[in-house]
Amino acid sequence: FEITPYNDPLLRTRKRRLELAVRLWKARMLRCVSVCKAGAAFFCVVKKVDETGKVVLRLITDLRKVNSAFKPPPWVPLSGPGALCGMDLGEPTKSGWKLAGASGDAPDFYYTLSVPEWVSTFLCVDGVTPAELREALLAEGYKGPLPDADAKFLALGVLAMGWSWAVWCAQMVILSVLLGPLK
Repeated sequence: FEITPYNDPLLRTRKRRLELAVRLWKARMLRCVSVCKAGAAFFCVVKKVDETGKVVLRLITDLRKVNSAFKPPPWVPLSGPGALCGMDLGEPTKSGWKLAGASGDAPDFYYTLSVPEWVSTFLCVDGVTPAELREALLAEGYKGPLPDADAKFLALGVLAMGWSWAVWCAQMVILSVLLGPLK
């Protein structure tokens, strides 16, 4: 069967896609590539409602079609509340030990992790050229690095939520930070 990627209706116009491309470029999430093997479709989900009541959105890429071009990633050992069910705290608590826990979050972690350029060729941004993005950035006085006007395609240069290998890649980075280089 044919997979039709889902694009958020608000991102289906050229103007909105360019606005998204500007935001992604400024956030250093885009790069230019010379080959485009597949495009990324974008939509948003609610991430949270902040303390002021403002809705914060999470950008998701619909990469179902792209994922079909990759073999499935290895199993990823993520923990969750179910892991607590398997803990035997009998002896430690008899000895006066108390259970304590902690959690943490690295904000926008996936989007801080660069992917190799060959992966970016599967994450192309349709509907906006590097030249159009460059022109829009210059028009608003952007002082940072600009896309090459002669480049052919724009693509995500970061780990995309929606890519089947994203969780595995992120977990390997975390494990290598905690345990040292992985073999």
